[in-house]
Amino acid sequence: MKKWSVGKGIFLGIFLIAVISSVGFGSTPPRVIFARDTDIWMTDLNGMPPVLLVEEGFDPDISPDGTQVAYTDYREGRKIAVYTIETGEFQVIDTIPGDNNYGPRWSPDGRRLLFNFWKEVGEHRSYWVIATVRPDGSDFTLLTEEYQEGLYSPFWAHDGCSVYAQDLHTLYQFDLSGKIVRSHDMDEVMEIGISSATSFSLSSDGRQLLYDRLVDDPEDLWGIPWMHEPATAVFIYDMEKRTTERISPPGTSFIHPVWVPGEEEVLVYGFTEKDLPKDSDDEIPFHIYRHNLSDQSFIVLVENGIQPSCAMK
Repeated sequence: MKKWSVGKGIFLGIFLIAVISSVGFGSTPPRVIFARDTDIWMTDLNGMPPVLLVEEGFDPDISPDGTQVAYTDYREGRKIAVYTIETGEFQVIDTIPGDNNYGPRWSPDGRRLLFNFWKEVGEHRSYWVIATVRPDGSDFTLLTEEYQEGLYSPFWAHDGCSVYAQDLHTLYQFDLSGKIVRSHDMDEVMEIGISSATSFSLSSDGRQLLYDRLVDDPEDLWGIPWMHEPATAVFIYDMEKRTTERISPPGTSFIHPVWVPGEEEVLVYGFTEKDLPKDSDDEIPFHIYRHNLSDQSFIVLVENGIQPSCAMK
């Protein structure tokens, strides 16, 4: 496994101790990792000035103990990599075959990574499967090798003993041998809007599933001539009751929901109607929002940021 030092580890450790605020979560608020442009950055839930961690990285996911970040390194294809926050070192996991893998997710105990793996079968057939590996590069496993259709949006069960993935029609639960143990018809989870990029985040008790999807309700249409895309909304699906509740209000387009430790808040990224530029030639700004589930308030945590991930240190 390749290993490099970013050369900022000692400085970063001192910097973190100096700037982390004490508001809201005892002496140390949760760390928040996010992507900006082509790089990976870190702030905290109180909004400390962002610190650059990794250049040329995407899909960041912070470890449960808040000490490492798994991400997609795309300097030579797309490969899974791990960055250690305190040392500033990162490792590209080169024991994974191929150069088209992305979207790592930490297991609840931090011992394994789950990710999307591009499987080629002969000369004319290939599709996405789900794979796991240990952060040190050992024990690479094609988890859903027997499933012959494309699978997307993998995430761990709350106890780390199984994983979920979807094929645009069904949300499957696989045990760690790759056997399907449970399934949810996507029509009962969401009416429309499922895609290979749909993002899921499961609560620590395994009951509440956050996800995003496209919406086409009249109140979600922007009324702007050049804005042809529908909005994206965030929902909570109760895995036991099999009921769904929308949590993002009309006039917003939010995606990539993740739980904040304590699970009274959610992080999302996207934009609001007031963020839309008047001219179609201008880019739409994406911000990371902190959403309180009790009072339904949204506040901007990070401007110009996407793909948040959050954990206590």
